[in-house]
Parts: sequence; structure tokens; C-alpha cells
Amino acid sequence: MATSILNPLISIPIAELEKVIDSYVPQELFNDSVASGLQVKASKEGTIRLAMEFNRILYRVPIRLQVKKDIGISVAKTNCKLLMQFKTIFVIGSDWSIRTKTELQQYGWLEKPQLDLGILSVPIASVLEGVLNSKQQLICDAIDAQANKLDVGNQIRKAIQALPNPFSAPIIGPVYWESSPVKTSLHPLEVNDGNLHLTLGLTSDLSVGIGTAIPSSTLEVKAPDFTKSKRAPSQLKLKTKTAISTIEKIFNKELAGQAYEVEQYTITPSNILISCDGQRMTLKSTLAGSFSGQVTLHGIPFYNQEDKTLYCREVDIELEGTGLKSKSIVMLASKHIKKKVEENLKFPVDPIVNEINKQINKYQFEGGVLKAYIVSYKLANLKMAIETIDVDVDIESLVTIERK
Repeated sequence: MATSILNPLISIPIAELEKVIDSYVPQELFNDSVASGLQVKASKEGTIRLAMEFNRILYRVPIRLQVKKDIGISVAKTNCKLLMQFKTIFVIGSDWSIRTKTELQQYGWLEKPQLDLGILSVPIASVLEGVLNSKQQLICDAIDAQANKLDVGNQIRKAIQALPNPFSAPIIGPVYWESSPVKTSLHPLEVNDGNLHLTLGLTSDLSVGIGTAIPSSTLEVKAPDFTKSKRAPSQLKLKTKTAISTIEKIFNKELAGQAYEVEQYTITPSNILISCDGQRMTLKSTLAGSFSGQVTLHGIPFYNQEDKTLYCREVDIELEGTGLKSKSIVMLASKHIKKKVEENLKFPVDPIVNEINKQINKYQFEGGVLKAYIVSYKLANLKMAIETIDVDVDIESLVTIERK
């Protein structure tokens, strides 16, 4: 099987991630008696702001410090505020578990502390900085304890179970798929226009059945390795099987009911039936108009890579007229119809791809929007079977998923 590489760009609003970060930074970081008889309570207060780089999350957390000191005749109090910047490095285990390591990078005062002792105010910034330095590991451990509760594996499994098989595609109907275990990679994280851009590399062997079921197994997605490579377009190399019945449906949609001028005749095909003996395809159709009866065409399907058209080679035609007039012109009509078929029974693939691009350019799903575009494609190794036409399809595409 040919290996496909899918590199979807997933765009997630930073505001959504800031809510996630906020959920695993505890509201109360510590509340303890420290040196010099101070009682210090540190609480999160305000909006968290974050940035991303590779597999590192950088975020600033506004902290409110409430300080008390028993001075004998009363309790001296003060409130102050500072901004603490953390760095959390995360890795994803083979079982999709999250492991994090958080460090306090730096902090700065937004409101400098002054402890009011009645007759004077004592600056205690240096004392509190010593407290923060002694408590930073406690704070970081508390953040990691919350972050490590994230159950990414369960979310991945739910997403996989929700994938439709088959799914309905424009023009061609139900599409069945089968995939080998999917290897994944995580490209460097980027922030752009208020969104986190995450590229997830997916590598697997794919088979596709168009209108025909194919053997399938439970999809397995392995946990990602981190990579510093840049994002590249997706390369899909598909082994496809297209049901003859699906091709028959397309022929009826595109050809049936339309009037065609063939020399001095006007003919309208209907009720198109298609079959295959494993080598040649046979098309039967009822004709009406200047000639009424039935036509049977035999030919070998062929894909022309130069003009990207599908057509039949070595075409034979059998024409059976209904009524005296049609029977009397069978020989002449057969010659003209065969010539017309050989000249015009070509199906350009580009319009089909353009229609698919329209459908997948903005596909809404629960929780987001899929934007995909087929940049280029190739078809090769077209073969006939009794119930299917098999062909290898090589697609280069761009895929973006926007979370909403």
C-alpha cells in the first residue's frame, strides 16, 4: 500500500486556551506563615495571557498577595499585586497521557507592598521576594498536578469513534475507508492573529471504497512525536475501488435526458445501465428522438494523464432500432453515433475536482470548520473488476481545521 501524509493545520483561539490554562492554575497558590512572622496568602487574580513556542507554553499570571503581621497591639495588613511568568514544557506519552514540567521564569511588581505599622510604613518587597523564591516549587507542582489530570487520550478516542465510515461525498455518494495504524507528529506551535496554529502530521496507508464497502478494522492513532520540521501540503496516496453502480449513477446524472445532435439525428439517452466483465465495460441505453431504440457500447476505460480525461478506447457499438424508420437507418446511424461517441464520450476530471473543492472549502462540523483544497491530483493504474473500477489516486491538498 502507498503511504499517505496528512498535515492538517488546526487553528484554536488563544482566548479558549487561556481559559484552559486558567482552569489548571489553582485559585489559591499558597496560604502560609513564613519568616519574620508574616502570614502570606497568594491568590490568582485577573486574566492569564499566554504565548506558545514548540512544546512550551509561556503564560503570565496576575497574583494578589494578602499579608498580615501580628505586631502585638494590632495586626498590620497589606495587599499587593505582581505578575508571575511561568513556562510549562509538556510531553505526550505513548498512552496519550500528558506530563508537564512548570518553571517560574520571572516576576515583577504591579503594586509594591508597604506594611503599615501605624507610625510608619515598612517596605517588605525583598522579604516577599524571598517568600516567593521559597514557594516557587510548591506553586509549580500545584500547576503540574492540575495539568496532568488532562485526559487527552479519552478525547482522542472519542474523536476517532465519531469519524463516519462511510461518509457521504459530493457527486459520488458513500465513501468507505480503511487505514493502517496512524503515526502522528506535532510540528512547532505558532501564534498568529489571536489563534494558536498547530500542525498535526498523520501518516498511514489508506484504502478507499467509493460506493462499495471494503474490509475495515478499528482505527488506531499513536501518540505524537515532536518535530521541528515546517508544515508541508498533505499528500494522499489512495488505493480506491469505485463501484460500477456508482459510475452508472453518475452517467445517468450527467448524460440521461439530454438531447445530442448526431449529424441529422437528435437522440436522447435514458435508463443507462453499466456492467463489466473484468476487462471491458458495457453501457446500454434507451434512445429516443430522431432515432428510437437501444444502443449498446463496449469499450475499455482509460485515463489520459495529459488532458485529465476519462474515456473509452476500442469502442464497439450495437444499435437496435424500434419501428420501421429507426430499423431502416440502423447502419447509417451506427456509423455516426460511433463517431460521435468516440469524439465526445470523454469525462474531464477537473470539473469534478472543482466541485469537490467547493464542497470541502468550508465544511461545518460540531465544534469547528474544515477548510480543504485539492491543489493537484494524479490517477494511475486503472484496472477493471467485475463490480468495481480500481485506480490509484495521488492528491496534494491543504487542510485547515478551525476550532469554534
